[in-house]
Amino acid sequence: MNVNRFCSAATRRGAGLFLLAAVLLSNGFTVAARSLADASPLAAFAFMQGCWSGDAGEQGLRIDEYYGAPQGGLLLGQVMHTDARQVVFFEFLRIEATADGIWLTPWPMGRLAETRFKLMLLQDDRAVFENPAHDFPQRIEYRLLPGNSLLTRIAGERDGEARVEEYQTRRTACR
Repeated sequence: MNVNRFCSAATRRGAGLFLLAAVLLSNGFTVAARSLADASPLAAFAFMQGCWSGDAGEQGLRIDEYYGAPQGGLLLGQVMHTDARQVVFFEFLRIEATADGIWLTPWPMGRLAETRFKLMLLQDDRAVFENPAHDFPQRIEYRLLPGNSLLTRIAGERDGEARVEEYQTRRTACR
């Protein structure tokens, strides 16, 4: 009897059973996570969930965004702008339900600043956050558009002049 052959077949069977158990368990956890998300004060942010990609117009940049499912009062996201050669901007963010409201906290370029934007409007797949005391932007908006596109709009004043930046991305398969 070839022991290596037996062990390798047993290992494959064990790995297959482990994989099957993991898939079955993860589906149960997914259902439980969805239940938690549905009960969350952030459930209305489900329109943002998933992966999004697009171009930044004349800047020639590619934009990739990811927003997780809202769970337990928290939604996490990441944004990355790249040109043909490198990442030129990235940001991590959290949307969090607290006792004093719902807040967006961005960390541009990974800087752990505690600049927060308070949710001012949430309806019809649209969320608007504001922080009038921030230098720029003072307003951040996410809106689901027809055709399964997500509009991100940042606006405010910089050096006394009104400024608006908009990025439109389309839902894509997550990589």
